[in-house]
Amino acid sequence: MKAKIKKLIRNKENPVFLGLGNEIRGDDGVGIFITKKIKKDYKTIIGEKNPEKHLKKIKKEEPDLLFIIDSMDNNSPPGSVIFSEAKNIKKRSMSSHRMPIPVLVEILKDKLPNLEVYLIGIQPKKIDIKEELSDEVKETAETIIGLLRDLSR
Repeated sequence: MKAKIKKLIRNKENPVFLGLGNEIRGDDGVGIFITKKIKKDYKTIIGEKNPEKHLKKIKKEEPDLLFIIDSMDNNSPPGSVIFSEAKNIKKRSMSSHRMPIPVLVEILKDKLPNLEVYLIGIQPKKIDIKEELSDEVKETAETIIGLLRDLSR
C-alpha cells in the first residue's frame, strides 16, 4: 500500500484527503481522526457522515487525486486496511453515509473527469456510541498517519 500511495502522490499535483465517519460512534470516526491529523501536510476535507454536503468544496479544490478515508466492514480482523480504487467498490455496498461512496464518486467523476479516487478503508471493531477508537483501529490509524506524513516530506 505504501508504495502505491507514494507513486500516486508523487505523480499528481493536487491530492486531497476526504475523511468520512461519525466521531461519536467509536471506530466509525477513524476517517475523521486520520484526516484531522494530516491537515498540516495535505489538503483535507472532513466529510463526516454526509459527504454529499461537501461536493462543492471538493470540486472547488480541483483535485486530480482524492483519497477517501473511512471505516469499512469487510469481515476482516479489526484494524485491517482495504486499499482500492473507488471504482472497484460495489454500488450497493453497505454504508453508514446517506450517500454511498460509489454514488459520491460517480458524481465527482462527472464534474472532474480526470479525477482518480481511492479508498483507504479500515475494518472497525465497534461502532457503538463512544468517542474513542479501539486499540486495533487506533494503531492502524497511527500507522497510516505516519506513512502519509513521511510521504509529504
